[in-house]
Amino acid sequence: MMNNAKRKLLRAKPSLMSEKNRKYQKKVYFLYQIKLIVVQELRLIRDEWSKIHERHPSKDIGLSIIDEFLSMDKLEGCYVRPKKHQMKSIPTGKHLMEDVTDEDTFNHAITMELNENITAKKFIQGWMHMADKGDPIEGTPYVAMDVECISKDGLQGCVGDIPKSLKEEDVMVCLTEDGMSFSLTDVITPAFTISRPHLDGCGRGQVVLCVYGVKFIFWWKDSVELRNLFGDVHASSKGDYTKTAVRTWPGLRWTILHVEEYIEMIPGTVHAVLSAENSAMAGWHHMRKKWLEDGVYEEMLK
Repeated sequence: MMNNAKRKLLRAKPSLMSEKNRKYQKKVYFLYQIKLIVVQELRLIRDEWSKIHERHPSKDIGLSIIDEFLSMDKLEGCYVRPKKHQMKSIPTGKHLMEDVTDEDTFNHAITMELNENITAKKFIQGWMHMADKGDPIEGTPYVAMDVECISKDGLQGCVGDIPKSLKEEDVMVCLTEDGMSFSLTDVITPAFTISRPHLDGCGRGQVVLCVYGVKFIFWWKDSVELRNLFGDVHASSKGDYTKTAVRTWPGLRWTILHVEEYIEMIPGTVHAVLSAENSAMAGWHHMRKKWLEDGVYEEMLK
């Protein structure tokens, strides 16, 4: 005769199995949604990139990088869902340009080389020219690098507070020189710009928030193998190795950021960005106590 304990165990098994099945089905459904929605959005980014001016040097390179992603098996498996940050208001081009001055750093949008002779006016002209898919020979595009967002009439006033994840107890966010507020900087990018695999932050983490347009961003999980591969090409401006990195470097991850969406990158994160339209990303550099405890910095020194 079956005792009560055995009856209870048998009755419990179906519920345990069904819970396991529910979790599995939820994961499958999530990946299916990604494949339908996000991968389709990547195709739309490709369509936009294909409209680039015929004489733009980045046309074929950009299309080949996107095609490399679209040809992957289980592309949805390395997708990372971004976090949300509700801003006080949605920035316009006017807000982005509020803090841009002649003293800012401007890099050539195709070669990424620094040009110390570019003015804010020249940058804005190139930025508008790319929005209209103009010939880069007639108007050279530049990227405004690490613009300090100080004016309350500019991006700072639109973004408002820092994201929730930066308010946790173990987080130290970089402050402005006067120590009165959190330091917010942004990078303003013209359409059809490819930022090759690179590092930001010099040992600090970074929250990357999309504040204008759309960004296709991808990165690699840190490993000794990755550091060795990246070290061979770090800071190189000769040739574009991005497609090769996508195909061969280990630990690839990717996402598409819209306005008010962000990701957090730990120190030493190698990442790259494709901008199919005029866009901008803002961010806060920070450190977490747990990175010391978890060995993040120790791994970086190996």
